[in-house]
Amino acid sequence: MLFRLGDFYETFGEDAERAAPLLGITLTSRELGKGHRVPMAGVPYHAFESYVGRLLKAGLRVALCDQVEDAAAARGLVRREVVRVLSPGTVVEDAYLEGGTNYAVAVCLRSHYHGIAALDCSTGELALLRVEPTDGALRDELARLRPAELVASEVDRPRLLALAGSTPTSWVEPQDFDARAAVDRLQTLLGVETLAAFGCDEWPEALAAAHALLRHADRSRLHLEPGLLRLHAEHPRAFMHLDPPTRRSLGLGADRSPSGDDLAGLIVREATTAMGARQLRRWLDQPLRTRGPLEERLGRVAVLADDALARGQLQAELRGLPDLERIAGRTGQGLATPRDLQALLKALRTVPGIGSLAGRWPELAPPPVPPALDELQSALASALVDEVPATLKDGGVFRPGFDAELDGIRDGSRAAREWIGALEQQERERSGIRSLKVGFNQVFGYYLEISHANREAIPAEYVRKQTLVNGERYVTPELKEKETLVLNARSAMVAREQTLFGELCRRITAATDGCAPPCKTSLGSRSSVAAIRWSTRRWGLAASSPTTCG
Repeated sequence: MLFRLGDFYETFGEDAERAAPLLGITLTSRELGKGHRVPMAGVPYHAFESYVGRLLKAGLRVALCDQVEDAAAARGLVRREVVRVLSPGTVVEDAYLEGGTNYAVAVCLRSHYHGIAALDCSTGELALLRVEPTDGALRDELARLRPAELVASEVDRPRLLALAGSTPTSWVEPQDFDARAAVDRLQTLLGVETLAAFGCDEWPEALAAAHALLRHADRSRLHLEPGLLRLHAEHPRAFMHLDPPTRRSLGLGADRSPSGDDLAGLIVREATTAMGARQLRRWLDQPLRTRGPLEERLGRVAVLADDALARGQLQAELRGLPDLERIAGRTGQGLATPRDLQALLKALRTVPGIGSLAGRWPELAPPPVPPALDELQSALASALVDEVPATLKDGGVFRPGFDAELDGIRDGSRAAREWIGALEQQERERSGIRSLKVGFNQVFGYYLEISHANREAIPAEYVRKQTLVNGERYVTPELKEKETLVLNARSAMVAREQTLFGELCRRITAATDGCAPPCKTSLGSRSSVAAIRWSTRRWGLAASSPTTCG
C-alpha cells in the first residue's frame, strides 16, 4: 500500500520492510505513541512509476492510496482513497508494459474440461478456450499464453501451485467463477444479445473463468465499459498443438519478451508496428490448420513479396504509427495522456494514406473510413495544441478558441497580469512617490511598498498590510481583486482543461454505430478507435518484409 503524503508515496509497517530492499531505498521509522516506532519507506511522487514497476516485476500487487480532495480546502486530515490497484496482469500504462501481450489468465478446473480465459487489459483482447482436463493440456496452454498473472480459485490451490510456478497468482473465492453471470456481463460489454456468434456460448468452464477475470479487473479499479472488449473463442481444432519442448526446439521461447536469438524474436523484431508484432506472435504461437485462412494469409504475403516498391511505400506509411490498441485501452480507462491523444490524431491523419496504398491490391482492399473517424480527427485537431505537454498537471493542452470558458480564464489572467505590471508606474505618477514599488511574496501576495519618508503622500485608499524597518507595505481593493485573478487562474485553467480532456476521451470511446465491421474479433466493439484498429490490421500492420507481412 502506497500512501500519498505530500511529494512522496510512503509505505508503512511490513510493507515498508518488504519494499525497501526491493527498491534499494532507506528503511526509516516514525514514532507512533511513546516507545513505539513504525517502519516506513518512501519514494518521490514524480518518479513513483519506476519504483512501482520494480515491485510489479517482483510479482507484487500495489495499491495507490491518493489524496482525493484539495489540501487547501480540507479540514483536518486530507481525505484519501485507494484509486488504483496495480498487478502484473492488469496494468495499462506504457511505463509498466513491454511490447508483447500482457495476459491476466484465469483457470477454471472442471471434470469434463478445464476453462481458460486470457485478458490483456492494455488492449481489451479477451480470449476464451477450453482444454482436456489434464495437467499436461493445461500446462501447454499456459506455456503458450505466457501469463503475467494467474487468477485461480482457492479450492484449486493445491493442484495449481505446481503449474503456476513463479507466475504471480491471485487466489480468489470460488463464487467468482460464475458462468451465468459472465454471459450477462459479456453481452452488456459487447453490445450483443447472444454469445452464439463468438462460438463460446456452450463453454461454461471458459465463461466462468472470464467472469473471474472481470471481477479481478473490477477489484483493480479498471473501468470496463461497453465497446472496450474484443472477445474471441479459440477452438483447439483450428490450430496446431505445440507442446513446450516443441516450442523450445522451434525457437518460440516461453518468455513473454522473446530475444533476438530465437525464431520468434528474429521475426517479431522485423514488424513495423507494435500491433503487428503482437499479431505475428499470435500467429507463431498458433499455427493454422484450416486451409481457407491459410490461403488467405499466404495471398497477402504473395502480393507484398511481388511488389517491393509498393511494399516499401506501405512500410513507410506504417512506420511510426502509434500503438492504437493500447492508446484505446488507456483512453477507455481514463488513464490516457495528452500525448496519447496527439498520437491518435497522427494515426487518424495517416490512415487514409495507408488505405490508398493498400487499395492497390484486392487482397488488402481496405474498408471505407467511417464518417465518425473524420469527425474525431477534426475534433482532435481543433482541440489540441501542436506540442502538447506530457501530462495534464500544468495545463497547456488546448488551443485558444476551442473553449470559451477556458479562453475567459486565460484572458482574465493575462489582463490582470498586465494591469499589475503597469501599476507601479501608474501609482508613482498619481501619488508623486518616485520610490514606490510593487512587489510579491508567498505570504502576503502582491503589495505596494513605500518608505517612511513618503508616508505623508500615501493615498487614502491604501490599506496597511505590513510594517518594515524602512517603510510600509500596502494593498488596495483593486490590487487584491487582480491578485485573486492571477493566483486562482492557474488552478482554474488546469481544472477546466481536465474537464475538457475527460469529455474528449469519452467522445473517443463513445459507441458509434457502424464504426467497426462485423467480424468475430471485433463484434460488439464499435468505438472509433476500434474501427482504426480493425482497419490497420486488415491492411497488414506487420508488413516489414516478404516473410513477415500481415
